[in-house]
Amino acid sequence: MSHYNTEVVNIVNNILHEKFEVPKDALIPTAHLKDDLQLDSLDFVDMFILLEQETGKNPQNVDFMKIKNLGDIYQLVSELTVAETVN
Repeated sequence: MSHYNTEVVNIVNNILHEKFEVPKDALIPTAHLKDDLQLDSLDFVDMFILLEQETGKNPQNVDFMKIKNLGDIYQLVSELTVAETVN
């Protein structure tokens, strides 16, 4: 997990644990969103709304079909954060 931004990991994990009741020990980068974390498509949308509210980052032009595991979300939010600081 060291190659993910620690702040991003904490934000994502807190949202999943507090809002979706995902056990903390299940929050690992390789956890599959549907199979391991039991998130359905509505949860996925809600999660991104909460992430946008928490981070102020709006994930536009993202192929959400490619997001399969928790590491993909860490990476996406990290990239959004870096993109905003560069621009």
